[in-house]
Amino acid sequence: MDGWIKLSKKLLNWEWFDKSEMVHVFIYCLLSANFEPKKWHGITVERGSFLTSLTTINRQTGISQRTLRTCLDRLKSTNELTIKTTNRYTLITICKYDSYQVDTLESDKQNDMQNDNQLTNKGHANDKQPTTTKEYKEYKNNIKEIIPNGIKEKRKIFQKPSIEELQNFIHENGYSVDAERFFNFYESKGWMVGKNHMKDWKAAVRTWQKGSNKNYNENNRTDNKTERQEEFTNYIYNKLGNSD
Repeated sequence: MDGWIKLSKKLLNWEWFDKSEMVHVFIYCLLSANFEPKKWHGITVERGSFLTSLTTINRQTGISQRTLRTCLDRLKSTNELTIKTTNRYTLITICKYDSYQVDTLESDKQNDMQNDNQLTNKGHANDKQPTTTKEYKEYKNNIKEIIPNGIKEKRKIFQKPSIEELQNFIHENGYSVDAERFFNFYESKGWMVGKNHMKDWKAAVRTWQKGSNKNYNENNRTDNKTERQEEFTNYIYNKLGNSD
């Protein structure tokens, strides 16, 4: 069975709320009532009503028929229900049914209005000056979804690349980064950069590439220094040899 009902917190102040079987029976009736008119054996059962019997309610709630009679009589006396009984069925109608179940169109309108109001409030969040601790917390929560020009921005969710994606990106840019080494390194760290979650893996690859170039240049400088030392050693050796 699809659908839903709404219950106000005012139910806590209901005169029968301290009787658990009364609450059980009333909510059962709310859940059983038709959301829209339906036909049954040539009878139109209107919205907010349903056909049943004490035997059926007893079977579905586990409440004895004697207690059910008492509960239904009480609900009828306080105008929660109207009850019509025949030799074939019992017709129960929820009084003020619309208070417990709004129709779909009205519900959609209410939701749309609520969403519009929320977006409007967030759009002006950066104009509001917080004056209390509570307002400041709300201000911080709202401002996270606002960029400087006041337009709502969706945060991008990081998705780690596959090794194939890494290889393609590295190849397209002519980088010398080892894709598998890069992937395994960050996979072992949970794709964290320091204490923060990685936001852009392409930027991380570019950083690795710069590091590779730096190491290459440092290696070259070391090699050149070694070559110069070897040249100087050969020069001194030859000089000494010629002087002999």
